Amino acid sequence: MTPERWEQVGQLYQAALELRPDERTSFLRQACGEDESLCREVESLLAAEEEAGDFLAAGAIDDAAKALAEEKSFSPVGKRLGHYQVRSLLGAGGMGEVYLAQDTKLDRAVALKILPAEFATDKSRMRRFEQEAKSAAALNHQHIAHVYEIGEAEGKPFISMEYIEGETLRDKIHRGKTPLPKLLKYVAQVAGGLAKAHERGIVHRDLKPENIMITRDGDAKILDFGLAKLALLQASTTDAEAPTETILATNPGVVMGTVQYMSPEQARGLDVDARTDIWSLGVMLYEMVTGRAPFRGETPSHVIVSILEKEPLPLACYSEVPEDLERIVMKALRKNKEERYQRANDLAHDLKSLRQELAVEARLIKRSFQPDSKGRETATLSRGQAVIAVIPPSEARTLPVDVSHFTSSAEYETSKIKNYKQAPALIFALVLLAVGVALGLYTFLRRDPTPTTNPAAPFQTIEFNRLTNTGKIEDAVISPDGKYVAYVARDGGRESIWLKQVTTSNNVEIVPPAEKQFYGATFSHDSNYLYYNVKERNNSVGVLHRVPVLGGVSAKLIVDVDGPISLSPDGKQLAFVRGSSAGDRALMLANADGSEERKLASRTGYDTFSFGGPAWSPDGKSIACGA
Repeated sequence: MTPERWEQVGQLYQAALELRPDERTSFLRQACGEDESLCREVESLLAAEEEAGDFLAAGAIDDAAKALAEEKSFSPVGKRLGHYQVRSLLGAGGMGEVYLAQDTKLDRAVALKILPAEFATDKSRMRRFEQEAKSAAALNHQHIAHVYEIGEAEGKPFISMEYIEGETLRDKIHRGKTPLPKLLKYVAQVAGGLAKAHERGIVHRDLKPENIMITRDGDAKILDFGLAKLALLQASTTDAEAPTETILATNPGVVMGTVQYMSPEQARGLDVDARTDIWSLGVMLYEMVTGRAPFRGETPSHVIVSILEKEPLPLACYSEVPEDLERIVMKALRKNKEERYQRANDLAHDLKSLRQELAVEARLIKRSFQPDSKGRETATLSRGQAVIAVIPPSEARTLPVDVSHFTSSAEYETSKIKNYKQAPALIFALVLLAVGVALGLYTFLRRDPTPTTNPAAPFQTIEFNRLTNTGKIEDAVISPDGKYVAYVARDGGRESIWLKQVTTSNNVEIVPPAEKQFYGATFSHDSNYLYYNVKERNNSVGVLHRVPVLGGVSAKLIVDVDGPISLSPDGKQLAFVRGSSAGDRALMLANADGSEERKLASRTGYDTFSFGGPAWSPDGKSIACGA
């Protein structure tokens, strides 16, 4: 058996182990397609596993632990590899570790990718490593990270690459604060870079937000062609100036890439081409707009089944977006690659056109904003309220504003366009309003002038005061007794939860930093506990936890919770929403300690329950949930 074949069998075997025995057969039939011998090989391993029990597994784990210990014993940090002085570890992936290093010859910072020891002895992986370097080095594009050199030092093969200062697209998506036009710009730039690679017959095959860097100048660059494949070009397509390239195609059936961003043909282990990258880009764009992956599941095998069999929910189910954006994303996510965008340039063109349309509409709307006496841009609403849009720095500390709801960047851009396009209807409404005002004044002047005393309406103004100054706060919630503010802090890809005492301004860390996402923080009614959800990176399933506010161990309560919970008035039960990869969402109920969870109702399609969370009525007899 070839190394590629064994790798394929091993991946399917591990995925099948995560399923129930009665689910394995259908999964293997889907994943193996017409390759019956592959299916039989995996089934024989599964049968042997049932007979051998844990004995062989324990030996394999022991061997893996020893290998890991040997690998971890070596670190190039602080050492010199050739003419590179290694400074620090930047990250690690399936094809190697990346370090920040100094090129002592050219006196510049570089990203040095070093192949792990166990890979260096694997001829198959060595071929892919060299292929990556040659493929990427052949590319010269402003939105692709440059490759400087491929070499070897002290038995360690490496690639010297451009070091990019900035943040990954994953961080941009996670924060959720980037305006829609900027996100469209990043994706269009990535599509432009892919178009250049595709012209040379190079397919990335592992496109994901972690492989896209946003520079300090606000431009996107593609990283890591570690799974690049020189796809066969049509014989009629030639480039007289391009050097001859060796076609190195991996065996059909070998599954490579990150599951969540895999195309259907990639998940089946079939041949891939440029349209595979277009699918991955569509998944990324969907995630940027909605904050959720289009295909989800509790395990990688469940995600693969979702990719192969399920259709993603429309973007409109999550937020209000331009119709053209819905069309672009859904076209990129067609399961039949013949129905997708056929060229990355076509996708880039549509994204640029949409971005230009949004910019034109925004400029037209901006003309209706007039500066007030203090130089601030304001827009008058139908109720006569003034919403401040631009605030001078001297007045940025505390500001009274009218209560208003906040929307996502996509909803905001769309609402502005709709408001502009509805101008004729607005003029007609203003005429009716003027008539109503006239009648109202007439009635007011004729009534009894005896003064009356009316209590001031609540919440006419809200005063904002700064509690932190780090600029790294992701989420915050106030305790019912008003004594504490719990908030999520993000620093360098790691998140933690802190508690701030309002009267003394003391800050205490109650959940330590981790490379996870914390969201949906909710205090118990007595302010003694904080409920919060935890989501692993590259995993869409949230897990509900509870931690004592004044210190203690966090407890895991419920798996698969989407959005914040709501506690019953007596604090004995909690309600939450749970979604599924099939598109339906259920309103769930459980005890406050996470036990005895049960489904109250479920909805599917456009009227699904909102992930914003449910709410109990004051008497505890009803639960309201947006849909």
